[in-house]
Amino acid sequence: YIKKPYSPAELNLHIKALLRRTGIQKKPSPDNALHAIGAYLFNPNTHILKWKDEEFELTARESQILYKLYEQKGEVVKREDILHYFWGVNNFYASRSLDVFISKLRKYLDKDTSIQIQTLRGEGFRLMCCLPSLFHNEQKKDARKGTDISTSIP
Repeated sequence: YIKKPYSPAELNLHIKALLRRTGIQKKPSPDNALHAIGAYLFNPNTHILKWKDEEFELTARESQILYKLYEQKGEVVKREDILHYFWGVNNFYASRSLDVFISKLRKYLDKDTSIQIQTLRGEGFRLMCCLPSLFHNEQKKDARKGTDISTSIP
C-alpha cells in the first residue's frame, strides 16, 4: 500500500521490493551451482547444505540469507539491508526472526570451526570462512576447544 501522492521513484522501489520478497525476481543461477563454504558445499537452488556425507535441507529463507552472506563473505552485511531485502520492513518482529535464522545457520555450520557468522553490534553480520584445504589430514587448531583436530576433505 502506498499513500497518495507518491513519486514514480517511490513506486518503482516498492515494486522492486515486492518482487524481491515474493521471489519472482531472482538472479539467474545454474541449477547445479555449488558453492564452497569452508568444507561445506552449498546449493542455493535446491537449499541443500552438504557436510561430508550429511545433507541438511535448509528452508528457503535460511538458504536465501546464507547465500546473501556468502555473496559478501568477509564483508559486513547490514542488518537493515537484510531486513529490507527479505521482509521489506525493519521492525522488532522481523529483526527477531532474522536472529533466529542466523542462529539456525550457525548450528548447521558448527561442524567446520573455520566458519563463523559474526554479529557486529550496531552494524550487522559477517560470514568469515576459509577455503577448503587441498591437503588431506591437515592439522588445524580447534578455536573453541584449543585442541588440534585432523580434517580431511573427501
